Amino acid sequence: MHNDELTSPFQFQIEYLPDEQCFFILSPYDIVKAERRDYDDHIEYLINKKRFEDAIKAFENPPSPNEKPKRYNPQTIYLAYVKSLMEANQKEKAVELFPRVYTTSKEWEEQILTFIQRNELDIIVSKIPTSKPQLDAAIYEKVLSTYLMQKKFE
Repeated sequence: MHNDELTSPFQFQIEYLPDEQCFFILSPYDIVKAERRDYDDHIEYLINKKRFEDAIKAFENPPSPNEKPKRYNPQTIYLAYVKSLMEANQKEKAVELFPRVYTTSKEWEEQILTFIQRNELDIIVSKIPTSKPQLDAAIYEKVLSTYLMQKKFE
């Protein structure tokens, strides 16, 4: 809250709205809405704090059997984890998660081409799928030609 050091406790007011199940805290400078956190909020908090393993565990172990996250699934959590690892230049660790994140041939092809452009094919080559999903033959040929051009067949 802004200028709270200039505000006396008597200048604050709290109001409850039963229809929305939330509170409003009013001060001369701010209005703050307080509402109950839900399961999605907890997972979002863990992702924002880069606690991805905890977010995955929280997803897999809901507080009650009938409570399911609405905004998140394991793939979205793993995708956020992969992006974070790539930004931190931990590409080897990120590539280990690719099979959990990328499920279509198009997604895989984009990643492979990105690694080829960066001259980092060695990082991803052991994870390139040969089936499920089956990639376009041109991608496999591109990988082979890249190795031949770089003489990495020794």
